[in-house]
Amino acid sequence: MFDLFALVVFGLGSGVVWGLIARVLCRKRGMFALGERAFWTSLCVGPFLLAFPVALTFVIVATIRDRDVGVPAAPYGGTSYGGGYAVPVNSLVLQCTSGPLAGQNYVIGGAPLTIGVDLSNAVCFPQGTPGVSRRHCVVHLQNNMVLLTDLSSRYGTYLSTGQRLRPQSPAVLGPGSVFWLGTPGCQFQIARA
Repeated sequence: MFDLFALVVFGLGSGVVWGLIARVLCRKRGMFALGERAFWTSLCVGPFLLAFPVALTFVIVATIRDRDVGVPAAPYGGTSYGGGYAVPVNSLVLQCTSGPLAGQNYVIGGAPLTIGVDLSNAVCFPQGTPGVSRRHCVVHLQNNMVLLTDLSSRYGTYLSTGQRLRPQSPAVLGPGSVFWLGTPGCQFQIARA
């Protein structure tokens, strides 16, 4: 009888551990509902010593899927979060509305979009573009919010109100937000995809 009790306790403990691992990995991919399901399912099957394969299955599903469970597919082949989070993944783009890159669109999502004249930037202006520093600013998602951060640029990053961003102090942007680098001649807008 004691061996059976110890086995159930061990199974329950492994269910908690593997469930938490699966939950964290799913959340890192932005799949919060799937992460919760992974945790509770692993916890429930833990006493039956099935927590590891169940948690592994949830992690594989999170790797393969492009959206969380219970979320309808985004129109036009896009991908989205669900559950009322602020910004659906890949549903926003950074549009260059004036300057040498006018008409270019960049998806806001995975990797941060660094902007400047250095070739290592995701959004790279031609060398010598007036008002644009080597590594000028960055647009990225954090906690499902779009943030704009000036990277201590020489010429400054400005919001549509004319307010200059303080270096290394992020500003929250949303659809329709406009900002420019140095002068309004290098202007960007956040838009829905």
